[in-house]
Amino acid sequence: MKQDRKYFALVGLFVLIHLGKYSIDVGFSLQPYMLLLFGYYLFHLREVVFEETTEYEASMYLFYLYYAFTGVFSLFPESSLRIILGFILIISCYLLMKSLISSFSTVVIEKAVANAGLLFNGISLLLYIYGLKMLGFQLSSEGDEDIRMHGVLLDRDYPRLIGLLDDPNFYILHNTIFFAFYLTNLQHSKNRYGFLLAAVCNVLTFSRGGLAAMLLIIVMYIYIKRVKIWTLLKTFSFSIAIGFIVSRFTNFNIFEMIIDRMTRIGNDGGSGRFEIWEKALHYFVSSPVIGIGVFNFSDYYLRDTGKLKYAHNTFLEVLAESGVIGISLFLVMLVFIFAKLQKEKIYRSASYLYLAYFGILIQIFFLSSIPNEMFFLFLAVLYPYVLKGNFTSRIRP
Repeated sequence: MKQDRKYFALVGLFVLIHLGKYSIDVGFSLQPYMLLLFGYYLFHLREVVFEETTEYEASMYLFYLYYAFTGVFSLFPESSLRIILGFILIISCYLLMKSLISSFSTVVIEKAVANAGLLFNGISLLLYIYGLKMLGFQLSSEGDEDIRMHGVLLDRDYPRLIGLLDDPNFYILHNTIFFAFYLTNLQHSKNRYGFLLAAVCNVLTFSRGGLAAMLLIIVMYIYIKRVKIWTLLKTFSFSIAIGFIVSRFTNFNIFEMIIDRMTRIGNDGGSGRFEIWEKALHYFVSSPVIGIGVFNFSDYYLRDTGKLKYAHNTFLEVLAESGVIGISLFLVMLVFIFAKLQKEKIYRSASYLYLAYFGILIQIFFLSSIPNEMFFLFLAVLYPYVLKGNFTSRIRP
């Protein structure tokens, strides 16, 4: 019974971590998965185990320590203080996540990932369809900035899936581990259904950066595992056929919308990102060594343009806010993670995490994601695979 409770807590973590829009605002977001972790360990405090710190974790802690330190020099200290408290909270949750996940065998972890992915994508797709129904299957915002209804966001002429999230651009980031897991385990029928479901949801976000990451993951998997392309085409064939049928008998022409979305990047400046990135470089030049201060980019941008925007590029955001020192520490952290993936041959033992890492890197180039709970979840799931003796010493409910 105790092990069953713990397994449900594990699956709950993999699901609730995507429900950030239902968070409690206390100056920073107190999210549902955080409440789950605190609530579980409130009654199981003796089960908390602080595992050995790896090299990449040490570099991560050093980066966040320095990043927080830049708040001392910020022009908007209130914003810096708020995010520093957020750092403390999310890293504390990371340690609890790591303790919970590492108490299971990798077999059980993968079972939980498969089940949670089906729930996440299944509920998201149902919310998307229900949202379209409530909008009378209207596929345009008719000049409005955007219209949200349950799982759909009408962004200009695109009905974009947001599902359980509140931003379609973050949906694929949240779905990356699930998508990569199903892709690398297509030998089981449940995973084939999961892969189709995850792929359909990803495509319906119309996120250019996310779709580029999804394509990269597929190409890397074909190269690493020498998978025959025909194997993937057979899996895709059903969803492609459904797409053609829907396009033929309704005004929901998914293929036309995808092509239009991809070809507009030159006209819309990457949805305004190019202008924002130029500002980020300008702020970096104004303070190249220590940056303008943690979580100050949007305040600077609001002051200069009257618009509240994020950098939409994690690398440029870190560069602008923490300067050369901060971006160097950030890149060192990413290199250490990659070195660990290579050293432990994760591309063999857990290829889904190897692929997910590169998928995350592609997506954070188009998103502001410092800090981001999915990056910490990735590290927490990775940790058991780099532990010695994990396959024989972990709980198997």
